[in-house]
Amino acid sequence: MSQVDKDRDFDIVDGQLRKYLGRQKHVIVPDGVIAVQEAAFENSVEAERVDFPDSVRILVLGWGAKVFAACPHLHTLKLGKNIEHYNLSLPPKTQVLFPKRFEAFYGNALSPEDTARLIYGLYCRNEGQARYQNFQDVVHVYLTHSSLKVTEKCMAVILSNLEECVTIFRKMLPTLEEKPQEIARRLLSKYDRPGAVKINTREEAERYCRENYHQCLGDQRLGELKVGDETLSKIRYRETGRPAPLTVSRFVFTQYMRIDRLEWDEVCDQIAQMLTPGDLQAALETTYVDLSEGRDAGGAALFAHRDFMTAYCRFASPDQVRALKEKFAQWEEWGERGKAFLAHLLQALALNETLTALLLLDKLGKLAFAAKIRRIPLDKLRDSLIPDFGFDQDGSLYGEIEGKRYRITVLPDLSLEAFDMETGKIVNSLPPRTQIALAHTGQTINFDELKLTVKEIKDNQLAFLKHQFVTGATRTVAAWRRIYAENPLLRKFAASIVWSYSHKREKETFRILDDGAFIDVHGSPWLLPEAGNVSVAHPLNLTGAEIASWSKQLTSAEIRQPIGQLSEPVIPFSSLDDIKNRYAGIVIPFGIVKYLAQQGYKIYGNYEYGYEADNNIVRLHFDFGVKTTLNQAGADDPVYIRTLNAMNLRRTRAINHSLAVLDRLPILKAVKNDEINSLIEYIENKNLGLDEDETEAYLTVANKYQSFKCMAELMDYKNRHFLFNAIQSEIKL
Repeated sequence: MSQVDKDRDFDIVDGQLRKYLGRQKHVIVPDGVIAVQEAAFENSVEAERVDFPDSVRILVLGWGAKVFAACPHLHTLKLGKNIEHYNLSLPPKTQVLFPKRFEAFYGNALSPEDTARLIYGLYCRNEGQARYQNFQDVVHVYLTHSSLKVTEKCMAVILSNLEECVTIFRKMLPTLEEKPQEIARRLLSKYDRPGAVKINTREEAERYCRENYHQCLGDQRLGELKVGDETLSKIRYRETGRPAPLTVSRFVFTQYMRIDRLEWDEVCDQIAQMLTPGDLQAALETTYVDLSEGRDAGGAALFAHRDFMTAYCRFASPDQVRALKEKFAQWEEWGERGKAFLAHLLQALALNETLTALLLLDKLGKLAFAAKIRRIPLDKLRDSLIPDFGFDQDGSLYGEIEGKRYRITVLPDLSLEAFDMETGKIVNSLPPRTQIALAHTGQTINFDELKLTVKEIKDNQLAFLKHQFVTGATRTVAAWRRIYAENPLLRKFAASIVWSYSHKREKETFRILDDGAFIDVHGSPWLLPEAGNVSVAHPLNLTGAEIASWSKQLTSAEIRQPIGQLSEPVIPFSSLDDIKNRYAGIVIPFGIVKYLAQQGYKIYGNYEYGYEADNNIVRLHFDFGVKTTLNQAGADDPVYIRTLNAMNLRRTRAINHSLAVLDRLPILKAVKNDEINSLIEYIENKNLGLDEDETEAYLTVANKYQSFKCMAELMDYKNRHFLFNAIQSEIKL
């Protein structure tokens, strides 16, 4: 083929490769191409290898999943050294030939946002052979870049490949200039095990702080934050109650405020353990209040000093963590700046050791970073979030309040009940900040704090339970026993769920009783074997008779489930053709489409080709009845549903759940318009079982639009199906 014929294979406009039109096995993209568009190689079924020239800077414009879609024979890509934007999603079998180094990293040619995006695309997004392995590049960026966003992204990569990166730091150390060398030494002191520092006494702590506190930089940061000696001098040693030297309090106060990294600081932690926690928290709180309320109630001062929030989050008390959580929605309204601030905040909370902080991270799906930074498996950290608080096997603990004996009992909904053992009566409330002297240990516990923490555990367990229900995730029998059967706090909670046991060809559904015994679907005693796995049972894997039997058992025991497990619908379909037009013709307000984003769908697209809602399982296509873009769309703009696509369509929990979510779209429209007959049809006749947080959200919508008929129907549905007060997920219209 001539060069002219080859050039005709490429649709190139203004340096952008819009479409490859050829049928070559080895595709060589012409020099001069700067960017590759979203579907440039889609359906290039003959292509086996694609080589990109050094001129290509952006790969790819848009979403990377489409670039090489439907290219079944593709096995190799070759990239040039000037890539600045890498957003491909490739299967593990694809080999990517990366250049030895990327010029964009070494020339500081990119903005911090583009650098962070490139690091994510190269190191984090891709798996297997498609992952970039030159960690010297990311170490270079970590040591030289001034952006916190960039160094945070680098640190995530370094922690994932710690041993190899520590070796690179050691080799580079003699060649570095003063500031990068200081950064490298600090990292090696924490992660290079032979050089780890141990602080055992107050004298060692004071000497270490004198030698390592950078007075010029530290005093400058404290001055910007308006933190004076009057505040710092109130921080005392835990053992003696005497004020710690200012050098110590300054060191601890500023050590987590370094703008060039976000990481666990074991040395600072050892020193902080010697200080009175309440004093350190009070000093940080004084500065936080000044930034968030005194200087700028809107939050701009906090955003300007977000490095301070690393220290604040690291040492925050449970009450301070809860107060931060209440601000999340407000900060998110600040757009991209607010979202970046929240992202930093969540990573900083991963440094916090309180149960409240870790439960919050788990609920938001951010616990993995906390596990990585602690260098322990994620499952092990998650299991540690369920303490028993000293409850006995009956779910009770005993203590005294001002000489009176009380029994505190955990109820099936994980609320707590206080029983006065002298009067023989249930106590509706105890005085604020009541301290209970526990009979089994002699220690005291704050009753209000206990109630709040148990509620947080409940919310966390509900969210995780729903995740297991949809994904089919399993635990080994031993792990399941440890968490649910042997923990009196969660046993009554677990008793409201139908569980599924499997081992090789053996399968059985069962339920645990309050006393720890097990029964099968017929109500007969059953022994849980030691080998095998346990998961949350799903109607997709149950017969109609089994569902009816379990429903009867739960009703007889007066148990209402915390999630709509047995009422979850099984969506019938026989093929993709059977469902691809299932939703065609539905017209709903754009505000309802936003509900899909709350259910895990990504909404994207463009003005020319239309829009999609995609959760990596099914993809819904739609466009607007009036010509508009996503950013300009109003809540009431009409959305026209066109069709649905699904890849690898088969009868799985995830696909069934996705279709059920889509089937519920008309419910919102019915509630908004108070169409009672349509509502009854969807939640009863079509058996679209709703969980409690969805029901609460629909009630919120009904109240907003004064849809009183639908409100009454939803209240009746809630009373018939639920006992727990689940997390309310607001649906915004």
